[in-house]
Amino acid sequence: MQTLDLGLTKVWFANEFLPQQEKDPAFFAQYIELLAREFFRRRLFKELVELHAQRNGLEGYAVLEAHAGSIGNSRRYYFWDNGWCYPVQDWIDKVDGEFAALLILACGTKRGRVSSQRSVVIHPTTTASGIVAMMRSKACLRLYLPGTGYLGDNPYRLRKAVDSLKGVQ
Repeated sequence: MQTLDLGLTKVWFANEFLPQQEKDPAFFAQYIELLAREFFRRRLFKELVELHAQRNGLEGYAVLEAHAGSIGNSRRYYFWDNGWCYPVQDWIDKVDGEFAALLILACGTKRGRVSSQRSVVIHPTTTASGIVAMMRSKACLRLYLPGTGYLGDNPYRLRKAVDSLKGVQ
């Protein structure tokens, strides 16, 4: 696992993505920034993360880019690096509370569950991650809000959470 520090965004990427990053670091940085923007294409996702960050004194994003999924009938969500698999939850636990949002740029699973104590977590539910898949569908991301749980892509639940953070009854 390698890391790339882009200021308020820090990226962890599987070693198999290393040649891509080393070949053209500027392109890789732009690619990650574009992907991060895709995570916040939903206005309510962005608003929720910003309000949660303000309330909890957090800023910036952590991005995990790797191949991922679940194994068998497990509800655990794993990522692969150097031929080994690791629980996504372990990565979340490592960086939770250091960033406003943890963006998991890895193949998702509808069965996989994650949680966090302080940072918002956003991850895909589809088996194809990356910019193309994210641009095709607004419905392939899940949002986990600490203290509340999964809000999914339900506009009513997202709006209710935003209003709650704003103190609106």
